[in-house]
Amino acid sequence: MQFKYPELLWGLLLLIIPILIHLFQLRKFKKTAFTNVAMLQKVQANSRKSNLLKKWLLLVTRLLLLGCLVIAFAQPFLASKKAMTTQEIVVYIDNSFSMQAKDGNISLLEKAVQGFIQNLPDKASFSLFTNTDTYKNVRLDAVENQLLQLSHTAKQLTKNEIKIKANSLFTTSKTTLKQLLVFSDFQNRLKWNNDSIPNVETYLVPLRPEYTTNYSLDSLYLVDNAGQKDLKILASGIPENENVPVSLYNKDKLIAKTAISGVRDGIAETTITLTEKDAISGKLVLDDNGLQYDNQFYFSINAGQKIKVLALSEGTGNFLNRIYTNDEFDFNKQSLAQANYSAIAEQHLIILNNLEQFPDNLIIALKSFKDNGGSIVLIPSVTPNISSYNRLLSSLGNLSVSGIINSEQQINTIVFEHPIYKNVFSRNVSNFDAPTLQTYIDIKGSGSAALKLNNGKPFLLTQPQLYIFTASFEPINNNFTNSPLIVPSLYNMGLQSFKLPPLYFKIGTNAKLDVPYTLEENSILSLQKSEAEFIPLQQVYANFTSLDFKNGPEESGTYTIKKEEEDIGLLSFNYARQESKLNYTDVSNFKAFSIAESIPNLFYNLEQDRNIVSYWKWFVIFALVFALLEILIQKFIK
Repeated sequence: MQFKYPELLWGLLLLIIPILIHLFQLRKFKKTAFTNVAMLQKVQANSRKSNLLKKWLLLVTRLLLLGCLVIAFAQPFLASKKAMTTQEIVVYIDNSFSMQAKDGNISLLEKAVQGFIQNLPDKASFSLFTNTDTYKNVRLDAVENQLLQLSHTAKQLTKNEIKIKANSLFTTSKTTLKQLLVFSDFQNRLKWNNDSIPNVETYLVPLRPEYTTNYSLDSLYLVDNAGQKDLKILASGIPENENVPVSLYNKDKLIAKTAISGVRDGIAETTITLTEKDAISGKLVLDDNGLQYDNQFYFSINAGQKIKVLALSEGTGNFLNRIYTNDEFDFNKQSLAQANYSAIAEQHLIILNNLEQFPDNLIIALKSFKDNGGSIVLIPSVTPNISSYNRLLSSLGNLSVSGIINSEQQINTIVFEHPIYKNVFSRNVSNFDAPTLQTYIDIKGSGSAALKLNNGKPFLLTQPQLYIFTASFEPINNNFTNSPLIVPSLYNMGLQSFKLPPLYFKIGTNAKLDVPYTLEENSILSLQKSEAEFIPLQQVYANFTSLDFKNGPEESGTYTIKKEEEDIGLLSFNYARQESKLNYTDVSNFKAFSIAESIPNLFYNLEQDRNIVSYWKWFVIFALVFALLEILIQKFIK
C-alpha cells in the first residue's frame, strides 16, 4: 500500500496521548482493615473488574478511531508500477488512400479520428503524427479541428519510418513509460512484422472495412487504328462478367461513355475511340463505391508537338524516312553540301549518315548543339577520313578511331538493359537472325555498348547524347537496314533526344520532360491547376527546357504548363495504384505488440493499467464505526 501524503503518518504518534491518559487513570487499591463482611468484598471486586474492562475497550476504540483518521488523511492507495511512472504517448494515424474504405457510413480514417477524440482521457498530453502532419506535445482541444479535417494522401510511412518518427517525438528520458498507439488498416504491402520496437510499448489497432471489393482504373494507352486513335483502358478488381460504367470527359464535357467487363483473375480492358483532333484534357471516371482515389484517371494529349530530326546524309538514307514518320517527328534530310548549319541549333536530334569527312564549321556547330542538350547519331561512311572523324569524335566525346577493320562479323549480342532496348523486348532473345557486316571502325575511348559484334567489339557505342555505329549502313557493307533491330534502335534514339509529354505521369516517380521553350533570365515554368501551383526543377538549354518532377506535384489531375501568362501545354498526373488491393496483414498473432480489438477497448485497457485504487473513504468509515462503538461502550457498559 502507498500513501499520497505519507508525511501525515507522523500523526500516529498522537496515539500515545490516550495511552498515557489511560495509564494515569489506573488506580492502585490499598489494603485497609475493614469489617470482615464477605458480601461487601465480593461487590467491591466485581466493580473493579467491570470498570477496568470498560477502560480497556474505550482505549482500543479511541486508538483505532484516531489511527483510521490519520491514515484516511494520508490517503492510502494501491497502484501498479505503470500507474506510478510518468507516461509519454505518441499516436500514429494512417491517412493513406486505403483508409478511404468504409466501415458502415464512415471511412476508416474518420473512424480512427473520431474514436481517438471520443476516448482520449480529458487533459491528456500527447504527440501525434500522420503520413503528412506532426503535432508534438499537444492537448486535444488544440488540435481537434485539424484532426477532424485530416485528408487522405498518397504518402505511406513504412514500419521503420513509423518507428523512427515515433522515437523522435519521445524524450530521451529512461525513466518514463513510452507508449506508441498505431491506428491503421495494416495492408499487406507494408510488410508489418512481429519485430518489436525497443523500449516502447506498442499498441496496434487494426481497422477493417465492411467490404474489401474495390474497382480500380489502372492504366491506359493509345493505339493508332486506321488513322484514328483508340484509347485502351485497363481496370482491375472487377468481378467476372460484371459490367461497370466508364465515362470520358474532356475538361468538364462528357464526350464518351462505355462499360468495362470484369474477367477472372485478370485485368479488364475496354476501348474508346477518340474523335477530338485538338488538345485533350482527359478524365476517365469509373463507377465504384470502394476507394475513391483510384476511380479517376487523368490524361492529356497536346496537339502539334513533334521531335525535330535533321539527317545530314550521303548515299542510301531512305530507311530514315520509314522510321521518323510525320505523326511523331518533324524529319528533314539534307546532303552535306546543302546543309544549313544555323538550323542545327533548332533540332533535337542530328543524324550524320555516311559522311566521309566533317568540315570544321560543322564540328563547331555540332559541339555547341550537344553542349546545349542536343543528341547526335553517327553512322560512318564505308571509306571514312580517319583524321576528320577523330577531330569530330574528340570534340564530341573524347573518342578516337584507331583504324578500319576488314573482317566479316555478326551483330549477335543485344544489351537488353541498355536504355535504348529497355522494355522493347518481352523477353531476352538469343536466336534472332543476326545481321552481318564486312568492315567496321575500331573506336578507342569510354562508352556503353548497346549492340556487340561476335568478337566482342561494339557495333553501337553510346555516351550521353551521343550514339556511334561502328559500321556503315550501306548495302555493300552490311544488311542492318533489313534487320528488325534498326527500327527500335533509331526510333528510341529519336524519342530519347527530346522527351515529349506522355499521356500521363505517375506521382512519386522521377519523371522528366523536355519543353520546346527557352527561358529568359529569372523566368520560370510552372504547373497550374485551379488554385494550385507547382514549380518543378528545371534546366534551360539552347532550344528547350528540361523539367524534373521528382519533388511533385502531390495532387492528381491535369495541369497547365505556364510560361508567365502563356499556356504552352498540358500535363496529367495520377496516383500510383499500390493501395487499390484491399489485402491486410493479420496482426492478431503478433506477440511483440499489444493488439486492441477496438479503439474503446484500447483506451479502457490503458486506463486499467494506470488505475489507482484509493482506500481513504474506507478508513473514514472505519473511524465513524469506532466512534459509534465508543458511544455504545459508554452507554451500555457500566
